[in-house]
Parts: sequence; structure tokens; C-alpha cells
Amino acid sequence: MNPGGDKSFDSGTDITKAQSLNNHGVLYAEMKQLDDAEECFNQALALYKHKSTQSIGMAHVLYNLGCLYSDFLNDKHTKSCLEEALDIYTILSPDHPNIKTIRPMLRGTSGVSDTVAAVSSTNQAQRSLSPAQDAPISALPK
Repeated sequence: MNPGGDKSFDSGTDITKAQSLNNHGVLYAEMKQLDDAEECFNQALALYKHKSTQSIGMAHVLYNLGCLYSDFLNDKHTKSCLEEALDIYTILSPDHPNIKTIRPMLRGTSGVSDTVAAVSSTNQAQRSLSPAQDAPISALPK
């Protein structure tokens, strides 16, 4: 990763890296390698934040981290990630299907297992859009 002031930052290349890291994080999460998944998501998020603009890709990474942290039962990080993801989705894509998933998670009106079932088909559809597409994980295996 490039340090903050590095002139060699290439936003196109780094965004591609961020997408790849997000997708690797999804794979690690599906294999229950949660520490590796967290590392990939955090690296992807750092690349998006280095670009300094919000994007749907950044929202996906934040959503994935929120789901991951809910598995760790880390309410503070879960809430923070999901709120930031919700803000980005609401601004950039107000009809994004993940909004319907995030709101109940934040309100606590739906258990994680209910949320997992609700988003599974949505996220499978997003994954099939393009191999390079940032796809939020449907849910982390318990």
C-alpha cells in the first residue's frame, strides 16, 4: 500500500486492488478465515479512503466489515461500519438492496441469522455481475 503522501498513487490501479482485496475478503470469510477476511477488508478500505471519495465499492467493503464484526460480536465496530455504508449507499444509490438489510441490523429488530437469510439472494446476484465487481458478502458462516 502507498503511504498517504506518495506521488506514485494510481487511483485506477489501487481501486482495482481494493476490489480484489474485497473479493479475497469475501472468500476468506466464506472459508471461515475471519482474521484474514478482516485484514483484506481493512486493506481495501484503506485504499478507498486514500482515494478520498466515497464509492459503492467502499460501501460494499464497509458492509462486509460490519457483517464480519457482527460475527465477532463487536457492536461498536459493527454499528460504525454499517452506518457509514448506509450513508454512502443512501447518497450514491438510494435504491441499493443492501439498504434494506442494513437498517434492521442497525435497529436491532432483526437477528443476524434473519439478516443472513434476507440478503443471500441479493448478494449472489451482485456477485454474478462481473468478476471485478465489488460484491458484499451475503453473510459470514457461523
